[in-house]
Amino acid sequence: MPLQRFLNTVPTVKTTLVHVSEPEKTRQRWGGIFRRVCRGFEYLPRLFVTAPAFSRILRLIFQPKMFWLLGHQPALPFKYLSKFYVSRSLSTDQRAVALHHHYMFFGDVWRDDFRKQLAFDRALIFEHYTPTAYFNIQLAIASAAVKEGELSLYFQMNHVDLYQVSFSFVPGSIAGLGAETVVFVSRIQGVKHNFSDIRDATKALFDIAPPTLLLAALQGIAKALGISDMLGIPAADLVGSSHENATELSSSYDAFFQAIGAIRQGAFYVCRLPLAEKPITLIKPGHRCRTQKKRRFKNAVIDIVANHMIDIAAAPRFTLSAESTVIQPDPHFALNF
Repeated sequence: MPLQRFLNTVPTVKTTLVHVSEPEKTRQRWGGIFRRVCRGFEYLPRLFVTAPAFSRILRLIFQPKMFWLLGHQPALPFKYLSKFYVSRSLSTDQRAVALHHHYMFFGDVWRDDFRKQLAFDRALIFEHYTPTAYFNIQLAIASAAVKEGELSLYFQMNHVDLYQVSFSFVPGSIAGLGAETVVFVSRIQGVKHNFSDIRDATKALFDIAPPTLLLAALQGIAKALGISDMLGIPAADLVGSSHENATELSSSYDAFFQAIGAIRQGAFYVCRLPLAEKPITLIKPGHRCRTQKKRRFKNAVIDIVANHMIDIAAAPRFTLSAESTVIQPDPHFALNF
């Protein structure tokens, strides 16, 4: 009998067999401390060079309305020092600017209670029922271990995570854009070994794949905040990119952004929000009815999320532009087709 199967059938024995001795725990603990110290020495030159930017980040984070973030991520002010933060193509200075801008914007546009909910829980921003399943989209601050974005959207079917999209609010200047704030999508990832559930969810939701629905929700957030530009990260710039997984990542990122009409501009993919739709006259006659139904669903997701975010999250001092005004959603923000 394989060892793991044996251990699973005998829980009491499993506890004994996998017990780690105190000396081993001590060695692992000191090994972790040593690695962190070495990483600190690696970061020192970058910290010295970016001292003014680091000072701005500290002043921002130590404001009363933001200080609680350190309880969620004690190392938050230092995240930009990692060359793997957000994108490989960004310089240390650009990463510092991106981190500072995100939390400055984050602190200005959303209420304090909503920001804290995102740190210690998830906020439900969309849900939809079918006869056989329950679907929802949730928003949260990314965990401390995640370097590919400060916020994450989660797509669930029957309360099980199937897909995740991570993003940050960054200045348009890092991509040569004139916009003050843009949405930077830096992670699109499905849950491993859940391909059959992802396929079933896609089929149940008018053949709209989970990442496309998460992007619709992100457009709703951007609409509520008056943001009209989005950046997408190419596969080659991903933190986990390597020669072995280049083809798979290119399909998940480059092909995805190209399919939604984004154009490669320098280091990133760039597109305007809301995303442009192909004229219906260019769709094959036999596919038009299905295409229109898919578009109605995605557009409804955008408007429902936008209204819901304005209702539960918008800071009183944050005013919306005329372009951000959206229709009133169903009181339960659940879409019924």
